[in-house]
Amino acid sequence: AVYTGQGNRSAAAHLDDRDAGLQRLLKIHTLLAAQPQRFAFATTPADAARIKADRKRVVYISMENASPLVADPTLLRFYYAQGLRLMSTVHFLNNEFADSATDPKGPEWKGLSPAGKQLVQQAQALGIVIDQSHASDAVFDQLIALSPVPIVLSHSGARAVFNHPRNIDDARLKVLAEHGGVIQVNSYGGYLVDSGASPERKAAEKALTEQYGGWEHIKIADGTALSAALKELDARYPIKRATEEDFFAHL
Repeated sequence: AVYTGQGNRSAAAHLDDRDAGLQRLLKIHTLLAAQPQRFAFATTPADAARIKADRKRVVYISMENASPLVADPTLLRFYYAQGLRLMSTVHFLNNEFADSATDPKGPEWKGLSPAGKQLVQQAQALGIVIDQSHASDAVFDQLIALSPVPIVLSHSGARAVFNHPRNIDDARLKVLAEHGGVIQVNSYGGYLVDSGASPERKAAEKALTEQYGGWEHIKIADGTALSAALKELDARYPIKRATEEDFFAHL
């Protein structure tokens, strides 16, 4: 995926997001070109069937968080030409296009912004599927009302199983099905069960992430040190871990 963590929303940051998105897109195509025996690029269902028959991994390109398009929304056509077929408007925090389900500041646009509505319409006209995961309930409602085609939730859960804003309630699940949409269950434990994290644990986690400038800035090279630090937190402040049974409870 062309994933972009939501940072600050200055003009300079939007330019950085634009460049980072294009670089990520290039990396995806470079990987595919380097591993033709293992992976194959798909833009249609027919491509996927053919690739599967060839016993290769099917690769669709998606965009998680449309922040790379804030500085220049016309890049959407370029992304489509390069294979983009799935796009979410927002991630952990609100952006210029939509409200997030998890922004501590709450809603900013009461759903999609005017620019967000325009982006969704342009994406669907091109043939890009809209992914509602990470967006607020109001965004879901507006996507259903605006969209002439089904939407998807690529990684969400059932709010009736665990009451978390990243999950979706039964009423909206039924609406999703009525409109031909699809949901795939998220596998992140924090959205599957209540971990029971104490205030002390949460404060320690916040302090740890601040050492790295936030979760969005943690690099692969930080993995070993971060893993050790998290194990130390687990020993000091135990939490409940989600199991396979917890995952399947959301199905």
